[in-house]
Amino acid sequence: MIPIDPASLWNARYARRNEAQATSGDPWLERWRHLILNGRGGKILELGCGLGHDSRYLSEQGCDLIASDYSAEALLACRQVAPRAE
Repeated sequence: MIPIDPASLWNARYARRNEAQATSGDPWLERWRHLILNGRGGKILELGCGLGHDSRYLSEQGCDLIASDYSAEALLACRQVAPRAE
């Protein structure tokens, strides 16, 4: 069995992204919006930001955000849709 490099796997997945994927929203975030915004006071760390749609939403709400992902391709996509996120 040939070992699979996780970084290569995720980079390949995100390299095949399209703009529709990058702009779709995630309904769970709107449901918990009041808790996120009322608890604001420090930075939010988003683990596994993927294509950045949650990062974009949080940035647009005025949150100070650090977006992270295992995939360099995902971080490139996130940077495009949420340029204010670190």
